[in-house]
Amino acid sequence: MRDAAVRAKLRPHSWNQSQVTDAAHYVVFTARTEITAADIAHLIQRTAEVRGQPASALASYQQLMEGNLLNDARKPHLHDWAARQAYIAMGQLMTGAAVLGIDTCPMEGFDPAKYDEILGPRKDGYACVAAVALGYRSEGDKYAALPKVRYPKAEVIKVV
Repeated sequence: MRDAAVRAKLRPHSWNQSQVTDAAHYVVFTARTEITAADIAHLIQRTAEVRGQPASALASYQQLMEGNLLNDARKPHLHDWAARQAYIAMGQLMTGAAVLGIDTCPMEGFDPAKYDEILGPRKDGYACVAAVALGYRSEGDKYAALPKVRYPKAEVIKVV
């Protein structure tokens, strides 16, 4: 997002974090709020088109997706599943940026409902879930020289 006026509107709903307005780029990740049979059919059609194969060749995949995503037991959890898919994309963005030497700051410290209100993704069936500020850090960044604080591996990794 490059629109400074929109970013200025988002900042108060982002714990007033300066990255929202100061970073060269600000990317907001959204996730589907619901998934329908039509959405799955669209994905199957697009997959067939891109891969140059008939959609019928993907029938078992379509049935698998419909069975897993559309059954009543999973419906209440679809947005959570979709949000985790957005986090996979966010990780890829951050990894790609790191390879290019671009700094990133992943952010959840914002009010998703206010972001939705300002950005309007709900009209398209999406909701804001996370954001990433991207750019080159300032030479005067007082935090850049501080050691990173991490928990010891033994506290966060269990080898089975």
